[in-house]
Amino acid sequence: RLQRVQIRLARDFLARIASWKLRAGTFSSLEIIANNPGISQAMLSSVVGLDQSAIVPLVDELEARGWVLRTRSKTDRRRNHLSITDQGKAELDLLAAQMLESESAAMAALTPQECALIGRALDKVYDAYC
Repeated sequence: RLQRVQIRLARDFLARIASWKLRAGTFSSLEIIANNPGISQAMLSSVVGLDQSAIVPLVDELEARGWVLRTRSKTDRRRNHLSITDQGKAELDLLAAQMLESESAAMAALTPQECALIGRALDKVYDAYC
């Protein structure tokens, strides 16, 4: 059931943001970078759950859009640190608003107590995997 709901939410969200022409994982990656300034590409790959080979082109795209700044580590030249730009933050805010609309439409079928219960339950499931 979780997977079916996730698929429907993802489809709705992707339809809402179709004009951005983003690849899968872009929104969540941008959000993670915003909340973890200086995160390495390797750590981003691990947190997002995408292979390192998929993260490189994704970060290339974010950098080309001007949403993310990639800087070389001063202690390990093989490592890049990522941070969100002001433009990236503005776009993330717009994307997050679309995500909130998608989720709100789905959650409208529930009472506030049910929404709170689902939120707690999903956090618990997520924490069990992390």
